[in-house]
Amino acid sequence: TNNKVTLARAGHLPLYHYKSQTDEVVRLMPEGLMLGFGKNSDFENILEQIEIEFKEGDVLLFLTDGLLEARNSANQEFDESEIIKMLVYYNGHTAEEIKNYILQRIKNFTADNEQFDDMTLVVVKKNN
Repeated sequence: TNNKVTLARAGHLPLYHYKSQTDEVVRLMPEGLMLGFGKNSDFENILEQIEIEFKEGDVLLFLTDGLLEARNSANQEFDESEIIKMLVYYNGHTAEEIKNYILQRIKNFTADNEQFDDMTLVVVKKNN
């Protein structure tokens, strides 16, 4: 089986990789330019593809800045360290459950505050 994944980042937040063998989260930030900025040649010249080991039990987390910019009633933003803690804590669960736990935690944090940016979250987990 192939235990590798090729990733690219188009100027968005880091990609988070939970490594089951070491029980750690690594922030991946290959070079990239946001889609729609610059000329097509700029995008192609700046875009960096990286290949990572993706082993059984590993989790990849992709999210938009709306999740980290979610605010509570004291106007505090949701902290990236909370996302990383949850990824480590819930790694034994399914991708769907991890997604739901993270979204519920953000909902509890923001309470009744209005969402002002998009919130996109993708969780990918490698099972045997």
